[in-house]
Amino acid sequence: NYPNPMNSKTHIKFQIPTESDVMIDIYNLVGMHVKMLVNKKMKPGVYTLEWKGMDDNGNLLPGGVYFYRIDTGVNKKTRKLIKLM
Repeated sequence: NYPNPMNSKTHIKFQIPTESDVMIDIYNLVGMHVKMLVNKKMKPGVYTLEWKGMDDNGNLLPGGVYFYRIDTGVNKKTRKLIKLM
């Protein structure tokens, strides 16, 4: 993701090699789910998503360490991102 650390928003870029059911979620440092970014079937390609540091209810999350997880069924990746206050 870029920028990392982030202030008001960050962009998550990813590539899907074959049509897949894609889930991208954000978790806080203790592993609690805070935001679902994607949960749908996607065609092959390169994608960029924007996250504005909010949870599923639209509340602005505090600064800290978060993780985003990309799951295509076949491949799963987890990466760290830092949100500044």
